[in-house]
Amino acid sequence: MTALLDDSGALVTRRVDHVFALSGRFLDAGDEVTRPEGLSAARGLVLGALQEGPLTPAEIARRRGLTRQTIRESVTRLERSGHIARTGEDKRTFLVELTAHGREALARIEPRRRAWAEQTATAVDEDRLRDAVAVLARLRDATA
Repeated sequence: MTALLDDSGALVTRRVDHVFALSGRFLDAGDEVTRPEGLSAARGLVLGALQEGPLTPAEIARRRGLTRQTIRESVTRLERSGHIARTGEDKRTFLVELTAHGREALARIEPRRRAWAEQTATAVDEDRLRDAVAVLARLRDATA
């Protein structure tokens, strides 16, 4: 049983290494997709998180798996550029929401994001992709 656990642990470690490398590549691709709007991938992730409505920066960080510091920096820059606006009076706890400028930027980003995703998806057949997504979701939940 210990050997199996050791083998499973080693396998998870190797896969985590691959996930980190893949994450870096995804962020690079995200930068390419969002750059025409003058945005980084991280800021694009913040805008995307707000599509369904206002959120606190802490909620955005949890949903996107980013640090609160990254989100704070992104929120500050997006607010300055007019992509988002704060709601609420309390400086410590506030919601941020998309502005018209932010919604327009997302509308221009979406076709590039979709084209990239469709091209990337051709590397793996659909069943294997679904399995990979399910495994990654289980690992994410196990580490929460």
